[in-house]
Amino acid sequence: MSRSLRKPVSAKLSWYASEISVVVIGVLIALALNAWWQGVQDSRSEEHYYEQLKNNLERTISVHKADSISSARVQRHHMRFNEAARFDSEVSSDSVDSWIGRALTSYVSNISLGAFAALVDTGDLNLISDDSLRFAISDYYDEMINQERSLQLANTLFEQEALRLSEIVDVISLSRRIVDSPTGKGFGLKPTEFLSDEKLLMTMSQMFALQVNLSAKRNVVLSKSRALLALVSMKS
Repeated sequence: MSRSLRKPVSAKLSWYASEISVVVIGVLIALALNAWWQGVQDSRSEEHYYEQLKNNLERTISVHKADSISSARVQRHHMRFNEAARFDSEVSSDSVDSWIGRALTSYVSNISLGAFAALVDTGDLNLISDDSLRFAISDYYDEMINQERSLQLANTLFEQEALRLSEIVDVISLSRRIVDSPTGKGFGLKPTEFLSDEKLLMTMSQMFALQVNLSAKRNVVLSKSRALLALVSMKS
């Protein structure tokens, strides 16, 4: 009798064990499939972020490269202005117009950080599988945030000096024409008036100095952006 009871119990235990095994195997397969699918999605998201990062960096490089070329022209005018102001050199009305015009030229350099903000602020930075690239992206984002603030401050100072210069030159004179100017356009200041006005020369000098400072900041942004673009392109 006891043997007849053992057989059904043994059969039930075996059946339960089989059922549990099937359930466990099913759960493991489901987890494996879920992990695989999550990996596929993460990989797609990572590639998408790579493209966005490259677009942001290429846009930033394009803007600052153009600014760098313009800044080089400003620096040449700055050197000629310093030479004329320091040695009281003979200058033409066109040179005065050109110096004032360049001193008043402002270049607002935007840094494209949309993809960087999305990665860092949302925690998606962990989707970047390469450790060195992940750290480089985080460092670049932090530095560019600081550079943006610095550029905004420098631009504010520049605008204040530009307003001061416009007041000195006299806004009304901006629409006047200079008789001896081949272009027929000018700021209405004769070379002798220009070189004898110490306040004007000092303000001009300060504005050129601010532009040189802005140019240096933009060159840092340009250099850092090019380096990171090369790294992202290599890793993606």
